[in-house]
Amino acid sequence: MRVIGSVLVAAWLVLGGGAAAAGDDLPPVVQYRLDNGLEVLLSPDSKVPKVGLALVYRVGGMNEPAGRSGFAHLFEHLMFSGTTKYPKFDDTYSALGAQNNAFTEEDRTIYVVDALASALPVLLSVEADRMANLGGEVDQRELDLQRDVVKNEMRQTVLDSAGQPGLQALRSALFPAPHPYAEAVIGSIADLDAAKLEDVKAFFDRYYVPNNAVLALAGDFDVETVKALIADTFGRVPRGADVALPEVLDPKPVALRMEVTDRLPSPIVVLATAGPAIGTSDSAALMVAGDLLGDYEYGVLRRELVNKGLAINATAGWDPGRLGGRFMISATAAPGVTPDRLEAALRKAVAEFVAAPQDAAGIERARQTLRLDRALSGEAMLDRARSLATRYDLYGEASPGLGDDPRLLALTAADVEAAVRKRLAPEALSVLTMLPGAARSEYPAVLQASSGTAAPIDVEPRPVVDVPVLTAGEPGRAELPPLETATLSNGIRVVHYETAGSPLVLLAASVSGGAGSDVPGEEGLIELTTMMMSRGAGERGFEAFSKAAKDIGADISGQTGMEQSAVVLGVPPEHFAAGVDLMADAVQRPRFEQPEWDALRAEVQQGLAYRKMDPGALAYYAMEELAFPIPAGRAALEPTPSGVAALTVAQAQATHLKLFTPRTMTIYSVGSVSLATVKAELERAFGGWSNASPGITPVPHPSAVFADGLKVYVTPSAGNSQAIINLSRPAPAFNDPGVLEAIAVARLLGGDFTSRLNQVMREAKGYSYGVGASVWTNIPTGGMLTVSSAVAADQVGTAIADIRAGFEGLASLPVAQTELDRTVMATASGTAGTVETSSGLFGLVMSAASAGMTAEEMNDKLDEIVALQLPAVEASAQSLASLDRALVVISGDPQSILPQLQAIGITDVTVIPPEE
Repeated sequence: MRVIGSVLVAAWLVLGGGAAAAGDDLPPVVQYRLDNGLEVLLSPDSKVPKVGLALVYRVGGMNEPAGRSGFAHLFEHLMFSGTTKYPKFDDTYSALGAQNNAFTEEDRTIYVVDALASALPVLLSVEADRMANLGGEVDQRELDLQRDVVKNEMRQTVLDSAGQPGLQALRSALFPAPHPYAEAVIGSIADLDAAKLEDVKAFFDRYYVPNNAVLALAGDFDVETVKALIADTFGRVPRGADVALPEVLDPKPVALRMEVTDRLPSPIVVLATAGPAIGTSDSAALMVAGDLLGDYEYGVLRRELVNKGLAINATAGWDPGRLGGRFMISATAAPGVTPDRLEAALRKAVAEFVAAPQDAAGIERARQTLRLDRALSGEAMLDRARSLATRYDLYGEASPGLGDDPRLLALTAADVEAAVRKRLAPEALSVLTMLPGAARSEYPAVLQASSGTAAPIDVEPRPVVDVPVLTAGEPGRAELPPLETATLSNGIRVVHYETAGSPLVLLAASVSGGAGSDVPGEEGLIELTTMMMSRGAGERGFEAFSKAAKDIGADISGQTGMEQSAVVLGVPPEHFAAGVDLMADAVQRPRFEQPEWDALRAEVQQGLAYRKMDPGALAYYAMEELAFPIPAGRAALEPTPSGVAALTVAQAQATHLKLFTPRTMTIYSVGSVSLATVKAELERAFGGWSNASPGITPVPHPSAVFADGLKVYVTPSAGNSQAIINLSRPAPAFNDPGVLEAIAVARLLGGDFTSRLNQVMREAKGYSYGVGASVWTNIPTGGMLTVSSAVAADQVGTAIADIRAGFEGLASLPVAQTELDRTVMATASGTAGTVETSSGLFGLVMSAASAGMTAEEMNDKLDEIVALQLPAVEASAQSLASLDRALVVISGDPQSILPQLQAIGITDVTVIPPEE
């Protein structure tokens, strides 16, 4: 993990997550309704043997009556508890390599599954059985357990997350009661504690009915076959009583002032207002206004606040819902800028934006950005299914799920001007000021108090439905497209994979030398240098360069890994030549202007400062420092705020000249253009470029070093409701024998909710929101296996004992074939997912390159996991069971943690002094 920027192997994430097939290139969506009212949307696509399922229930925070806040979210958790036919949904899905999850929002709850296409019959059987029968099988034990899990989630995502208590209070206050958005989706402690078993059963019977749901499928299936399966599963579920949607009322702005203190490095000022429901012309206009105001590279707030040294960062955005939306504008104060001064500057910038005529070119740029984002939701099967289901739920038609929103297409400058003058009048904006101080010790009132006196939910109990148990077919296999290569006249190697139907071509101009090659005292220099290369290049400064990229739908960024650095481009194929020109400017002619250098350093220093405020970051970086001692003459793995402050733009310019040279460069390309086109455009833009620098020698990640015994450290982080635990022990690294078996062992320990530790710490005892376990595969040799979890602050001793017992169980409890099968199937599904999207393939190509491999060789290594045999994994589990050489780092309050450790026999504990 790196603090500055993103690692090279995940560079594709910066480009929007997934390159997508444009809506016009997809087969038509099949839309129909079952007799019981279930709306069905089918989007067949046979490019890979994958399927995505999204099931939307029209129940969220908006449906919760007085005294029932958080019920929709609580029942989302209960929906994973199981039925008679499928006692453990997670086990059923995990055995198929399927990934399932759910999300509760103010307007809906959505259940999603990402799986191999062969698993589709099982998915339909499970989800229909869950819709029909789960409510009747929830018991008191499961309700109590999931209530505790939700409280842990609340602690982790609100109370212990800096800034979130204030933001949650503001979000609710913008919609005064009795508006349904006045209560928090996660609910209040009082309402959760008051929930009774009969309440949640009635809630299920009311809302989890087919006539209150939308089912969307996207992927490799035959439409008629799937229709028959849906009829035989979901078609058996009886229709329920009609569910009325709350009335949509245009919310009236409330001008509030709120002030909170929290564990923040700098003051933050937020201006906010409530606005119209999604689907209105004003909503589309406010979406564009958010981009015009808050664009990171050239928005009004950047120009008026960041560029003038008043703010480190500033953002704006519109978040619409069925019953209204929230427009949020925020800025983080630059050093020496008071909250009052920042608020005045923020209000002035907004007032000038509201009063000024809107630029047609800017609106078109924002429109194209939003249209591309819409197109990018269509290639990954699960993303497409979720988009279809969600937008059908809102608009009642399938086409906007993959096509263009007609409201956005019709938008004019006059529409935007009218909307912002009506909705963003500065005097009507609410203000939240968040000041640096101690961590909050209590929730905002909306998460504590009861939302009112609860009345019984009047609904008839539903009958048990006999949904057939279906079986999966034989999994298909996805193949990589052919590898093609070329060489430019100056020696740059080109590696290309041609894919069909993607609106983005992804390229990386990659060179040897990354963060590991920093010299002592200059930590962070290579990464900052690479990030600067897209912040103005050629004849264009940062704003003009960014606008030129957005005008053609492109995104350009600098990325750095441990041993490689790259400039990464994503561009629609119809603008490929223009995108390559911009990329060539960034690689060959970056401007390195002092104001942009100063702004970037300030952002990085702010990010480093946040590390001291975040208990998870404190635990991670303490673990990294202890596990990876730095040899003499090598730079530290992480920069410091003072070290970043000392770096100069002249150093960056010199580093660029050393680092980016044709002699070590390879350009990787994935997308719907031919190799001939790629080579011709790259030859034109790069072929005549020369640089005599031999480049920078890559330096790999250091190996982990463990002393004898169990070494325990506490890094102080007072005031948190949870503690963070990281436990590590030696394990094979990426190039070491046995690494694949170790990966399988890590997965059975903490890979998903079916894993051994999650079954104890989350599912049986409920004191953790989740446990993770992984092998550090970014280390060439001499690696480690790490188990990590956030746990209730008073359960640290119990958690350490349970984790130790989990490792002991690797020796005493043999690995079951079903545990290995879960790893095998998850890997097979993940491999298919790699070629499902061009961004996935691009990520594989770059990940392989960082490991000195081709994508084919990396894919072969993944295939070796699929071929693992139980005896080898069992032997690996035995070898990893001992904690005789292990390291534990706990972030939390030592006064609470030390007595708990003593109670389980751990008395030799080192408390790490806080950083100054």
